[in-house]
Amino acid sequence: MSLGKTSNGAPRRHHFVPQGHLRRFCIESGVSRNHIWVYDKKHEQPVVPSKPRAIKSIGALEGYYDVPGENGENDVSLETEYLQKIDDYMPKVVRKIENMTNIQLSEEEKANFSFCISLLLARNPSVRDDVESMFKWAAERTAKIVKTLSPMGFTLEEHLRKGDLKVEVKKFVSIPAMFQFATAIAENIFCMPWVFHSSQDVHFLTGDNPVVISSTDIYVGPAHPSCEFIFPMTRQLCLVCSNSNTYPDDMTLINADPSYVKKINLAVAWAAKSQIYCDTQSKEIAELVHRFRKQRQGIQLLS
Repeated sequence: MSLGKTSNGAPRRHHFVPQGHLRRFCIESGVSRNHIWVYDKKHEQPVVPSKPRAIKSIGALEGYYDVPGENGENDVSLETEYLQKIDDYMPKVVRKIENMTNIQLSEEEKANFSFCISLLLARNPSVRDDVESMFKWAAERTAKIVKTLSPMGFTLEEHLRKGDLKVEVKKFVSIPAMFQFATAIAENIFCMPWVFHSSQDVHFLTGDNPVVISSTDIYVGPAHPSCEFIFPMTRQLCLVCSNSNTYPDDMTLINADPSYVKKINLAVAWAAKSQIYCDTQSKEIAELVHRFRKQRQGIQLLS
């Protein structure tokens, strides 16, 4: 078995941030091509990374899209056959948009790209972990009302409290919800006006949660029309999908001033679960990441 692969040659580390996306934020030249600076939220003090990391080593988890197969082995076809096609398609659309001064996408291209963006959000651990927590919460709540046939007369809740039983949620249970979530959000993104913000001098950041949801109302979800979606596509181009966009065209390209880029980067740093990625080694970025070390974007579970 080769490093990082199964016995049949399938990759073991599955990317939730596609390498095609990360490449657009990589160091541009020299021996560090296909490498990126990684800033981690886990530090108690601002830490400037000492060396860049290969993009193949970040934004990925082992067996992240594994599904139990009938023969007892994990089925990795979701990663190797389906998601890989999406990950190959997305950079092609980004390159097409980059080469346009008057951005025009067909309805099919806009629909497909909307789903790419929504799936990039839905497949993220910040979402899937919270979905799995919901499943666990539901199981534990159910245990409080379901009686067992134990000769001691214990309820399931008592067995859990005694430590005889525990609730464990397997990673694959969040995969159907991942696609349901993405489908609902994609429709919202598709129907919104799109504004592409271009910045040549000050670069956009990305992170391990690269699509940011923004809303003035904290009680609405991402399928609500008042939500805004922020997606830095490259270090020099950021897409904002929002019904508050007032430009006359469905798709508009504008120049972003440095203050707006800073606003976007603040949002990206807040949304990240644990890591920020960019092409620059900077104390200022380390301080920005540290500022949001205890915050992240996710799903709120209401009990």
